[in-house]
Amino acid sequence: MAEMFYDDGSKDVQFNGGSHAFCFVDDDHIVLTHHAKDGHYGIVGGGREQAETIEQTLVREVREEINGQMLKYGKVFAIHSLRTDDPNYDTWSFQSWANVKLFGEDQKIVDPDGDVFARVIVPISEVPKLLGWSDLGDRLEIVLAARAAAR
Repeated sequence: MAEMFYDDGSKDVQFNGGSHAFCFVDDDHIVLTHHAKDGHYGIVGGGREQAETIEQTLVREVREEINGQMLKYGKVFAIHSLRTDDPNYDTWSFQSWANVKLFGEDQKIVDPDGDVFARVIVPISEVPKLLGWSDLGDRLEIVLAARAAAR
């Protein structure tokens, strides 16, 4: 079960989960990660390391997973995840947008977990199909609107 809270500045939630971003290389393309375990695609991001902020987590994940530099980002919403099979599972994770600059080639990717093996630049219109998230259309529309408003 997950609740979604929009980042309007009125609520300060405890950040104890991961941080992910839809990473834009330009107005028409997003960078996705390609994972070795099962071949799925994902957005850039991961778990917070000790004492990292949301922004620091994203800066590190952009560097590790897509060999890039985060130029600008915006927090969009937080997801509060609770699991019915584990009453102790209570995690906040954040989804954002980020403008990124890519460096070098895919072989420069140094994901410490070893799961991300490539980055893929795709048109925004292909993102829902590649990710296959049931609520992606809503999330992506929110992200695109937040990014446009930040200009």
